[in-house]
Amino acid sequence: MKTNSVKNKNFILIVIGQIISLFGNGIVRFALPLYLLQTTGSSAIFGIVSAMSFIPLIMVMPIGGVVADRIDKKNIMVILDFLTGILMLIFLILINKISTIPLVIFTMMILYSINGLYQPAVQASMPLILDEEALVKGNAIVSSVSSLSNLLSPIIGGVLFGNFSIRYIIIASMICFFISSILELFIKIPYNKTLEKQSILQILKIDILTSINFIFKDKVTLSKMVFITCILNTFISALIMISLPILITEKLKFSSQMYGIATGILALGGILGGVITGILKPKIEKLYKLFFILTFSLIPLFIAPFFTSIKIISFILILFSSFLVMCIATVISILIMTYIQNNTPENIVGKIMAFLLTLSICSQPLGQLFYGFAFEYGIGYESLIILIAIVISVFIGVYSKLAFKNLKI
Repeated sequence: MKTNSVKNKNFILIVIGQIISLFGNGIVRFALPLYLLQTTGSSAIFGIVSAMSFIPLIMVMPIGGVVADRIDKKNIMVILDFLTGILMLIFLILINKISTIPLVIFTMMILYSINGLYQPAVQASMPLILDEEALVKGNAIVSSVSSLSNLLSPIIGGVLFGNFSIRYIIIASMICFFISSILELFIKIPYNKTLEKQSILQILKIDILTSINFIFKDKVTLSKMVFITCILNTFISALIMISLPILITEKLKFSSQMYGIATGILALGGILGGVITGILKPKIEKLYKLFFILTFSLIPLFIAPFFTSIKIISFILILFSSFLVMCIATVISILIMTYIQNNTPENIVGKIMAFLLTLSICSQPLGQLFYGFAFEYGIGYESLIILIAIVISVFIGVYSKLAFKNLKI
């Protein structure tokens, strides 16, 4: 049952469940790698485990889309939050009884796998409970909740980890997941049960091929949206993620606390982007204008390396640019996501959103790898590296204007 307002019980319960679940997830994903580093003292193991955690997320996300389209989405959210709570309970039981490394690897991989199944269900639920008028605002709220979680989880997780043992963090997250699963029991999401005659592997193959055909043949506009999203994540978002620690801690020689402030500013930019989208509701046909604004937002970052002798000015330029980039990038992402939801049949929206999320997750590490090597071997030419992102941002803006000049939501 769709509604034209975000002030309805089903959407409010989803948002509250997201807040509680994302917070529980966030503090665990922050604390477990630190616990591993503290226990083993090995930064190599820390890095390997952190990287390995993303593998199941990438593998499971497409399956999550298939599941979201064929199973009651409310039940998916309830069961997954409950299972995550059970996972935390198992960790509590096994801690100090088995080796730390396999325990943390197992927990992190299951945690990311569950997240890969959970997010497509949430995204596929939005167009079922909100109509086109309310969908932009609803997606903006969900995006802001995610950004707020990214801001608060490391802060609160750091305080808990610094003052209490890992057990208390696990217990806190376990309570969050159980509460979230109980709240989600009261959500009502439209669901039409279908009888399946094929095997699970056949269903998976058919659904993935259906998604690819829909995006690249039936609805070519969506493939252009996916292309823009991947370029945005690869060359813009990845630039911010990599350049911040390098410029702040290596180039300017500031402390890790200053870098912590910068990551908080990034999260605030994401929150503001969600708020702006919800209030102004910008039109998808004006997407190219946002990319031109994004281009100008990168200019202070381009200028910052020229002021390293006056550290505070360079630092302010970096913060200002990163804040604006994250804000505009969030607006763009919400608009693209909403357009895809509105222009995808309800029976395949989960698969399509999962496909988009998977590509987004894959594209950002590629960009991080590119910029990691670029900054490693381009010492003294940081502005030139940032100029690459500026040129690509202009390219996406021109491409968007030509590709979507007659596009309307």
